[in-house]
Amino acid sequence: MSKALIFLLVVSVLLLTACGETNQDVINQYQPQYDQLRVKLQEIAPALPETTGEQAAASLNPPPHYVERSKEALNTDIVMYEQLLNPDVELRQNNQLDLLLSNDLITALRWTGDHSPMQPASLKQKAAEVTRQTLEQGLQIKYLGVARVTKYEPVIPVDEKTFGGGLAEIAGFLVDLDSQEVLCAFNISARPEAQVAYQYKEGENQVQALAEAARSNLWGNARAAFITALNEQCGGEFSLAK
Repeated sequence: MSKALIFLLVVSVLLLTACGETNQDVINQYQPQYDQLRVKLQEIAPALPETTGEQAAASLNPPPHYVERSKEALNTDIVMYEQLLNPDVELRQNNQLDLLLSNDLITALRWTGDHSPMQPASLKQKAAEVTRQTLEQGLQIKYLGVARVTKYEPVIPVDEKTFGGGLAEIAGFLVDLDSQEVLCAFNISARPEAQVAYQYKEGENQVQALAEAARSNLWGNARAAFITALNEQCGGEFSLAK
């Protein structure tokens, strides 16, 4: 073997070693497990009761633990009903309500799906620690909170002081991912405050500014009511980011 060929082989090995795992490599490792999880989520969706009564959970062991935006290992995540069927769905683009409560699970499902939001250049980069952490955490979920919007009336702007509409009625569930058993169920409703403070800059549309503030207020109230109901009906510990 010529010295030139040996040199090229050594350089190639060094380059491959230096590059190490890419984000795509890590995603590929977790792909089969997330493929199985997608099937399980699609089975859970139609199995949820159509009519939701109040169902308190028995003492769960381990207790569910959810903290919004937490970086610690948790055994619970929360998704919208539509995301069980399609994790890639963008509810807000269709003027639907999204409580945006999932920590890692939806991100992990999207990364390992057919329509990954991760850019091609990012996929080729050296694997980031957060990539593996996110994918690993998504598989640690034992309990899944599900929010199914049963009625939603978007805020309708009237003038710079008043708005109409603004109602969210949501059926909530806590499901054991292993057995797919519904452990608890509840219903909540939320409205924006009658008077909503808002800010606007000179030249901006005050009517739209009030409407956006009212929508945000409704969204925040719905999230808070959903978390409160989880704590009251399902036990464990659920909290929003402070």
